[in-house]
Amino acid sequence: MANIKKISKVTAGGKVTFTDGATTSNGSKADCDYYGGTIRNSKCFLPTRKKIGLLKQAESNKRIGDITTNSINSHNTNVQGKGHRLNQVIDSTIIGNKADTNLSNAFVIGGGKTLGRNQVTTLFYEGKTVTTTDDTELFLGGESSRRFEVDESYNRIVYGLDIHTTFKSTGDTASGYIHSKACFQSTSGTLAINGSHTSLFATSGLSASNIVLTATAGSPDYIKVHVVGDRTLTQEWAVIINVFELRTDV
Repeated sequence: MANIKKISKVTAGGKVTFTDGATTSNGSKADCDYYGGTIRNSKCFLPTRKKIGLLKQAESNKRIGDITTNSINSHNTNVQGKGHRLNQVIDSTIIGNKADTNLSNAFVIGGGKTLGRNQVTTLFYEGKTVTTTDDTELFLGGESSRRFEVDESYNRIVYGLDIHTTFKSTGDTASGYIHSKACFQSTSGTLAINGSHTSLFATSGLSASNIVLTATAGSPDYIKVHVVGDRTLTQEWAVIINVFELRTDV
């Protein structure tokens, strides 16, 4: 086994990075097999899943339906249906058939015959801006670092986003609503935006208010949700995003 690479890093989701002592890589199938992993989308994943039905009661997971749902480090979840997969999911509800998610503070509906292929997810963001130049990132559930992260175990994912944004200036009656649509695509773990459209409906004086979604490189890549306030006003923001997904290995 002299040619087997050592493990450099394992993410919480089980994705392995190998090293030969000089450089890092996704490794070979032989490397992955040696450590008991599985190759998905040319990447090695270790088997870190466990049955959600076996999770400790203190982890606050509720399950109604088939025992075939799998969970990785998830808690405060409400799961109904069968065949789902949860990866580091917190404060979410998953229903239907064969949903596959790594998103927290979400409502997920699976509806396909193949795991994760066809599903709808509703995401909830909130936050505050204080000036027109305050470009503020919003997070899922208002919890710092909870982002819309790409699942790199799929070769290709197409995301159709229907975005509803409401905002209000504190201390007066100025308010508004933004309706946006966008399409993102992840190919071999690299995220890009295909296009977007935005319509603003606001009281006079809030025309500079805006929400922007960007494809952001990271480990993994993620869709960054950020808002821009108006003038020197303090504005409260609430964003609900409906995500329509197609996941495939082709």
